[in-house]
Amino acid sequence: MHDGNLSFQPVRVDGQATLQLAPIYDMLPMTYAPVRGVELPARTYAPQLPLPSEKSLWQQAARAAIAFWESAEADERISAEFREKCAQNSRILERSSRV
Repeated sequence: MHDGNLSFQPVRVDGQATLQLAPIYDMLPMTYAPVRGVELPARTYAPQLPLPSEKSLWQQAARAAIAFWESAEADERISAEFREKCAQNSRILERSSRV
């Protein structure tokens, strides 16, 4: 554990504001993990293609990943800049999954 993957959330206990440990933390894929002093590091999304014996499972996982990226792209709680990154990642993965 490091200081970048422990999170707290504000709550009220007996009417008093306090913090409690968040139920989950550090759920961001490490490709986009924050770097000290850089809010969104420049990264290239490049999914590795499967071995021939893994192709059908890889394509199944790719469909789930595309659904994730499309969902993130549509989520207005996410910054416009990162939603565009999500859209790009979805398109990259879509092209890769046709191989």
